[in-house]
Formats: sequence, structure tokens, C-alpha cells
Amino acid sequence: MKNKNLPKIELHSHLDGSINPKTIFDLGKKLNINLPTDSFDSFVEYVRAPANCDSLKTYLERFVLPIEVMQTKENLERIAYEYILNIEESNVKYVEVRFAPIYHINNGLTIDEVILSVIKGLNNGTKKTGIKNNLIICGIRSMSVEKNIEIFKISEKYLGRGVVAVDLAGNEADFPPIIHKKAFDLAKNIGFNITVHAGETGCYSNIATSVNELHATRIGHGVSAINDANTIKLLKDKNITLEVCPTSNIQTKSFESFEKHPFKKLLDLNVNVTLNTDNMTVSNTTLNNEYNIMENTFNLSNDDFINIYKTSVNASFTDTLTKKELLKYI
Repeated sequence: MKNKNLPKIELHSHLDGSINPKTIFDLGKKLNINLPTDSFDSFVEYVRAPANCDSLKTYLERFVLPIEVMQTKENLERIAYEYILNIEESNVKYVEVRFAPIYHINNGLTIDEVILSVIKGLNNGTKKTGIKNNLIICGIRSMSVEKNIEIFKISEKYLGRGVVAVDLAGNEADFPPIIHKKAFDLAKNIGFNITVHAGETGCYSNIATSVNELHATRIGHGVSAINDANTIKLLKDKNITLEVCPTSNIQTKSFESFEKHPFKKLLDLNVNVTLNTDNMTVSNTTLNNEYNIMENTFNLSNDDFINIYKTSVNASFTDTLTKKELLKYI
């Protein structure tokens, strides 16, 4: 595991998909949530997607229980704090973690309280570990444009105070990105950096829409770009970076196996690619694991991983000074 000691950057990681299973279990009991089982060992299967997941929709079902326990300020703060501690084992130096505040107001919290609780937890984790962090606010595809606009407007006051970007996440198959153009026009005018989930499960045309109409400078996943030369050209011409998450892509049936995953092909085509976990718990992975899988599958060298690190730093939404500090690790 030579990759264990390499410095790493995580640019695509969902907070609600990366909670310790034991934390979900314990908080669920504390909140008297109707858990599917009283045994922790069997509970794990309800928050981890099976290796043979039949679709992205099935994968997304694993977020139901985590979201149920993320409805208090204390729990949000604890979960964000533990998240930073958990990524320390992968030698992560900087992370941009994302979540959708709208999912955490079911028990009366305001959007402001939700965002502030997560920022506080992340920053406490940074104080403990030294891992630098920023937060990405997710709009949700299946929600109305007006609701996403409302979330982005509220989030504006935290821009540069822990929040650096907005995202569009959720069921890509049924809700194409163009639906939310008005919300992302607003986000661009406010000054948010923009990343959009697109081209995760086959529809490469969503990538061009996200770049040209939603102003994305990074694309979440984007692996279906490999199927269209024009999309590859667009990514290179506009210097767009892909946030690639191999294990997640296999689980959601984007590709049949790691051997058929386009990570190495994209790298060889000089597309900006970064390596990420997506959801540490739902995908039962770590960034160390993702690095090891790509190394073992494609015989990547340390130089390849150093280039991935540099790409990740350059594509990050942090400030120039922090980028310079991060580059010193290599």
C-alpha cells in the first residue's frame, strides 16, 4: 500500500453518504428511529450499497437512514467532525465535502442552522487534524428551481466563510440539468464556484449542458464523456475537471468492472481527472482504497498520482495561498 503515504485531495465526497455506520446506528437508537434491525452487524447492509447494485436509484436509497439522523445541530456537528477524523487515515490534506441542507430541516432546523452546524463540525475536525476543508452546497434535481434558488440565496452569506461552491445532485436520469439553469445563473452572479453531477450513468450530453448552460467548471463523475469525442474536446478546450469516483461508478452500473472503467483512458487523453470516494460509507471505501484499485487495475505510477494530486489542487475551489501550501506536500 505505497499509496497510503501519498498526500491526497478529496473533491467529491457527500457528507450524508460518509457517516460512520456505528454513528448512524447509535444516533438512530437515541432518536427512537424505527431501525430495520436491532443488530449492528446486520444494520450495516442498510447503509452500504451492495457491490451488485442494480442502478443509481437503488444506490441513492442508502441515504434514507443517514439523513434521518442528521436533523439536529448536535448530530450535524458531530457527523461533520467525525468525517474529518475519518479521512486522516488516507493522508488527505484538503477536502471539499458536499451536502444538501434542504434534507436536514425536517425537525425544525433552519437552513442557516444546518449550514453553520456543519461548518462548525468540519472546522473542529480541522483543528484536530490539520486537514483543510471547504463546503459545497448541493441543490437537488428533483426539487423545484425556486427551492434551489432559495437555498443558494441563503448560502450566499457563507461564501468565503466555509462555503466555496454549489452543486446539482440527485437523480440525473429523470431530471436533466437544464431544468435548473435559472438557479445556476443566479449562483454564478452571486460568485459561487460551480460543479454539477453530470454524465454519471451514460448521458454525456448532460456534461455539455452543465458546462455551457449551468457554468460548471468541474463535473461530478462525468465518466460518460469517454463515449463522445466532442465532449472530450469540450472538457479539454474549457479546462474542465472531472471528479471521478471509480467504486461508486461500478456500483451504479456505469461500467461493468474496474477494468472497463475509463479512468486511465481519460488520463491518457489529457483530460483533467481527479480521484475521489463519492460516499465512503455507502460505497464502503476510502481514498486510499480508490488509489489502490486504480494502481492495481491500470498499473499507475507514483508520477501518475502526483499529477492527479496537482490536478486536484489546481481544480480545487480554495484560495491561491492554500493551493501553494498544498503543492508543497509533493
